[in-house]
Amino acid sequence: MPVVSQETCIYSFPEFYSRFTSDHTFCAGYKNGTSVCNGDSGGGLVFPKAGGNKNNPVWQLRGMVSISVALQNQLKCDSMHYVVFTDVAKYLDWVKTALTM
Repeated sequence: MPVVSQETCIYSFPEFYSRFTSDHTFCAGYKNGTSVCNGDSGGGLVFPKAGGNKNNPVWQLRGMVSISVALQNQLKCDSMHYVVFTDVAKYLDWVKTALTM
């Protein structure tokens, strides 16, 4: 899934994304009917580690599915919109502290 700027995300559906994006989230996905959906919350978005071996990449968790747009008056995702991910990198200090407890 490609990551899109926060501005692109918010501009695509201001009523929704302006409420659910922050400096601790990012948006990603396509607006073509392929997306995460019900039951995918908490799932990870990984990217190959920068500067790594292209033939044997190391994958790093960068985002976790947080929320997506629902079809109007339904409890089902609308796969024609971007997905909001929690930006895991913004919580690395917390993760490291939790691991040492």
